[in-house]
Formats: sequence, C-alpha cells, structure tokens
Amino acid sequence: MSLIQKVVFVDGITRSGKSMVAPMFRSSKSFDPLIFSYDLEYVMAGLVSKELTLEFARNFFLKVINERIYDAKLGRNFNFRTKEISSVDKMSQFQSLKERLNLADGDDVLKTIHDQNVITPFFTHDMALSYQDFLSLNLEIYLIEVLRDPFEITYSWILKKWGERQLSDPRSFKHLVLVDGSLVPWQAKDFAGVWISSTVEDRCGLVVADSTRKLLSELRKHLNSKLLPIYYDNFATETNLEVTKIAQFLDINPELLDLRCLEPERLPRKIDSSERDVKIHKLKSTLSASVFEQLMDVHNDFQSYVKS
Repeated sequence: MSLIQKVVFVDGITRSGKSMVAPMFRSSKSFDPLIFSYDLEYVMAGLVSKELTLEFARNFFLKVINERIYDAKLGRNFNFRTKEISSVDKMSQFQSLKERLNLADGDDVLKTIHDQNVITPFFTHDMALSYQDFLSLNLEIYLIEVLRDPFEITYSWILKKWGERQLSDPRSFKHLVLVDGSLVPWQAKDFAGVWISSTVEDRCGLVVADSTRKLLSELRKHLNSKLLPIYYDNFATETNLEVTKIAQFLDINPELLDLRCLEPERLPRKIDSSERDVKIHKLKSTLSASVFEQLMDVHNDFQSYVKS
C-alpha cells in the first residue's frame, strides 16, 4: 500500500514559525486544506523512543494519512473556525470545498483523488529531529523544515510556560515517556534527570538546545530532494522569494499562487535584530549559566548552518 496523494509535512520545533509559513497553502487549488494530526506525532515519538515497532509506525502513518485525505475529499472534519491556521474559510477555493459536503461516499472518491494533481499539507512538530527514523518509514512524504534561532524559540517557550505546561496542561498534546518512575516530555528522555531537577525556565532551554542540536545534525547528514529547510527570518523578510522556493520544491508553478493570503500575516516584514539581542540579554539573567551556555553554543552553530 502507498499514499493515495502527494503529501508535504510543514514541520518544525514548536514556536519555530510554521504558523507564518502555513498560510501559503491557502493560495492555490493545488493544495487541499491543512491538516493537524497529533496522532502521527505520538507514533513518531513512540518509534524514536523504541516504544513502537517500525512496521506498526509505517502502517499507522499510511492508514491515518490516507484516511485524512479521503475524508477531506468529502469535506469531513473541515475546520470552519475563522482566524485559525487550518480554517478553510481563507482558502482560494472555499466555495468548491463547501460543495464537497454534498458528495457521496464510495469508490468515486478514490477515483477523484487519483485523477487530481493535488498536495495535502500536514502541520507537524519534531519529525526531523530524528530524520533517519522518519526516512525509515519509507514513505513518499515531502518535508518543509522551518528553522528559527534557538534563543527566539526558548524565549517564546518561557512566555508560553512550556517548562511546566507539558506535564500538567491537557492542551499541550505532547507525548510523555516514563523514565525511572517520572513522566518527562519525550524530547527530554536522554536527559530526564537533569530536566526534572531544573527550573521551569531551564527546562525550556534544555529541550530547545538539545532539539536544535539534533535537528542540525540530521539536516547536515540527510539533506535530499524531499527535504527543504526554510529559515524564519528569510521567509519573513523575503517572502515572495521563499514562497517561490517552496513552490519549485513541490513542483508547482509559483505564478499560479494567490499570495494575498499572506497579507494578514504582515508579510513581508522587517526584522529588527536588536530585538533578538534584548531577548538574549533577558535569557542570560533568567537561565542558569550552564543552560545559557548550551543555548549560546547551539545558537552559534545554527547561525553557521544558516549562512552555509
């Protein structure tokens, strides 16, 4: 069995800027509505954590993705809530999407999928942290990896209280693993003891530093024709150029995209580098010296990767 339609994951560490990139997928009939699917993330976390077999993970990805694609062709589970990333109300083909609600279930739906050259985008987190495991699924999935400076991500995590919410907030939707009797986010499983004993602010810095380190390592080892890194700052300031890059990556004519969908996102826009310096200064006084040093090291490596 294979995927029944072309699929792209808009992926990245939480707060990396995927929400800024995702609206471009409203711009053309070449795209079906954006899909959130945390169950895929749980299974990926289970595969990386050795809690699931590769065979189970691959079959799960296939079944869930194909189910979501099939349901979308019938208008099932569409999000009509305005101002949300996955809402269909801002899509260029909104009227035709509403008409899908009247379609009959059955084999004709599969024929429609087969005859259309359409891409289904999924919104995901952390798939590329273990890109080798992702590749082991042996699925024809394109991956757009949104990258952002780890200081920016950490600052945002602290504001969002991710150091404490990941365990207590039922809306965090993050997979947890049991390590020596304690629950920790799966991204912290390799340094669970340190994470548990750290302040809620240091917990954010520890996970972001480790995740960025792993992500850069995977990108350097496995860059291929189905993986496209997109840098947050570039997409914000050179939006048309970056959208063209994504369109070409997905084999879509960029001239057919209606980029008015990006206007509500204030794109393109200028980025004041001094604002990042202010955040770094605040983080230096908030985090422990050892965690701040880790972030500084990975920040320097991140900047080196982007320049290269």
